Amino acid sequence: MNRRTLLKRGGIGITAVVAVSGCTEETLEEAETRPPFLDDVNVEELELPVHQQLDVVEEGVLRAENAEIENVSGLETFLDEQEILVEDLSETEKIIEEKLEIEREDVEVIENEPHGEGKVLELEFVQPARTETGSLDAVGVIAGGYASLTNTGYDTELLEATVLDESQQSFATFHVLIEWAEAYNEGTITAREYGNKPWMSTKSE
Repeated sequence: MNRRTLLKRGGIGITAVVAVSGCTEETLEEAETRPPFLDDVNVEELELPVHQQLDVVEEGVLRAENAEIENVSGLETFLDEQEILVEDLSETEKIIEEKLEIEREDVEVIENEPHGEGKVLELEFVQPARTETGSLDAVGVIAGGYASLTNTGYDTELLEATVLDESQQSFATFHVLIEWAEAYNEGTITAREYGNKPWMSTKSE
């Protein structure tokens, strides 16, 4: 797997767990796992089977397909138009932790270069109702918007998203690597495959 070279690298090689890039849609639909924070969502709707989860995420990604997002401000405007309640969206230089761990069966262990300092786009947004489809849709829309932004040449190592409840308390996080967005923009992966990657990176706090 190609890795981006980060600034100020140091230390020795570490072991990372990464998703197998060749994972097929059939493999995704056969999986029975889902991000753990959904165990805490309100019981307002039935649990969706995996293929329907992917349908919702894919639709969210595609809503950004024709969006003209040229800068961070444009991304915030797009998210606002899609009813994503943004609290903060800003760039920061930081030490990047390992962001490729995904609790799935379709992973392999590889030797990975150590991370270092790089530019990250940090997003905080409020999700008042913890419903499954709302969570899925938000991840897809944000991933789609980030892909549109990176397609203009905007460059960060990744987007890190923190999901807040109505009391401004964080209850989940997910991330979108720029490699994923670039692969989607290049047509290497589909909207469905692209949206699944940040969806499966979601973790509860």
